[in-house]
Amino acid sequence: MRHPTRLELLTSGSRNTLLSLETSMDIIEDIWDALLHAVEKRSPPPRTSIDLLAAL
Repeated sequence: MRHPTRLELLTSGSRNTLLSLETSMDIIEDIWDALLHAVEKRSPPPRTSIDLLAAL
């Protein structure tokens, strides 16, 4: 079973499904922002992938 596209959800009138998809993406964006700020606060900034992994 394939997942419906955003256009299919909009035209079907199934607003609850669309809202749940958007809400789940907000969580991912919040986590990404928190990780980005944690890395930006480091002094000096991580220069290698190993330093970046340690910062996260």
